[in-house]
Amino acid sequence: MDNYIMYSAKSVSLLQEGEFSIVPSATEISVMKVKTLNEPISDPKNAPKNGKVIISVYFSKGISFESAKKMGDKLADQFFNHFSYTKDIGLGRSEYIRSSFVESEIISRMEVNYSIMSAIESSDIENVLECLENNNLNLNYMKLYRTALNNTDPIAKFMILYSILEFILPGRGQYKVCNFAVRKGYKKEHHNKVLSRRECIFTWLRNKIGHTDGDVDFEQVKALMSQNNLRLAELTKSAIDKTSKL
Repeated sequence: MDNYIMYSAKSVSLLQEGEFSIVPSATEISVMKVKTLNEPISDPKNAPKNGKVIISVYFSKGISFESAKKMGDKLADQFFNHFSYTKDIGLGRSEYIRSSFVESEIISRMEVNYSIMSAIESSDIENVLECLENNNLNLNYMKLYRTALNNTDPIAKFMILYSILEFILPGRGQYKVCNFAVRKGYKKEHHNKVLSRRECIFTWLRNKIGHTDGDVDFEQVKALMSQNNLRLAELTKSAIDKTSKL
């Protein structure tokens, strides 16, 4: 059996468990094995608290550990970026677990409290690999998107997604965000008392935090952001897709 290096990334979402094998086009890599699971797995009394994606990258014979590690680190991070982007699942940073090249094991544990079951199919893994090999999306945007989705604070998630969207869109100011949202079917139906203007739901909520007028109900804003995070994620993703095709 070829030598391998194993990596993992954790998610605030629970995942549908499964195992998949894919064959990349890179000649140095013989196969990639992907496993999705939920943790903790050793305590039957407690429900799982977070999901986890593990990939094992098997390298062709003759490659040194140094070369394999350098290639594997980059591939793992890119894979988790594309996986997160394709499935709209937040993932934490890529972590090296162990390798058959050397005797070492590094496992860190993180516990969060969230529960969304996300289905994973073999076609999903194939789509991730195809996207990864075509490299047709901006990796920096995808990494920011992945970070945003893995945030359990609805306000932080919303603000990160809005910042990504505002940065991606051409032009100046928040008008471009509202105009883009209008083109996607949203309306400027919310009045900003501080700036005396009509805004889309996303800019209006963003400014409830960024430009408070003294009578903001933060719990209400938090609830509204939580309700609109999926819509904002879809809007941000559509902007990333559009930018990547230019």
